[in-house]
Amino acid sequence: MKTLAKTFLLVTCIATATQAQMLPNMFFDGTDRYTAEVNEDGAILQSQSTILYLGKDCDVFSPQYGAGTWGWANAGFNVTFPKSGKFIGFARQESPVEERLPTLCRE
Repeated sequence: MKTLAKTFLLVTCIATATQAQMLPNMFFDGTDRYTAEVNEDGAILQSQSTILYLGKDCDVFSPQYGAGTWGWANAGFNVTFPKSGKFIGFARQESPVEERLPTLCRE
């Protein structure tokens, strides 16, 4: 019986880990849900209506809003586009980008 219980636990752990790896990173700004794809330059966050290219140097670009900056704090991370006046906040979520220098993008 112990062997059966250990086998079941092992299969459950493997299935859970496999399922977690298959799910994309999801982010929510209070209105839209974004999927994230991490790459060597930072990350791409995409919702149904918006694309955000977050760079490792705290820069961001969006075809919809232009150039801007992003930064993180203990309460989440934010994206700001000064020319368009657009602000997108991701409360209580960690940025998918590992910035080039530690704490570089800290607000």
